[in-house]
Amino acid sequence: MKIESGQLKADRVLQNGPVITLDARSTIADAVAIIDGWLVAVGSSNDVSSLIGSETAVTDLRGRSVIPVLIDKHTHQVMAGLDTAAAGVKANVAACT
Repeated sequence: MKIESGQLKADRVLQNGPVITLDARSTIADAVAIIDGWLVAVGSSNDVSSLIGSETAVTDLRGRSVIPVLIDKHTHQVMAGLDTAAAGVKANVAACT
């Protein structure tokens, strides 16, 4: 987190591409500002521009999309891996006790 001239400045800004928010209104923004790993602003490039400081890393997305990362901490990767042609087996892992 940086402060310049009494104003908070972002560590990183991503702009000029669709930012998929997955909010209730299916909003598509075109910029996002990040401070200390937290999203602090999502909106238009104009909305976020006031958070750009001399040390802010600015990424021009050039039309590429930003999407939320969905992490499923409850996965069955071994079972999925065994159920592939490349593994050469078809196993009912749940039955193997």
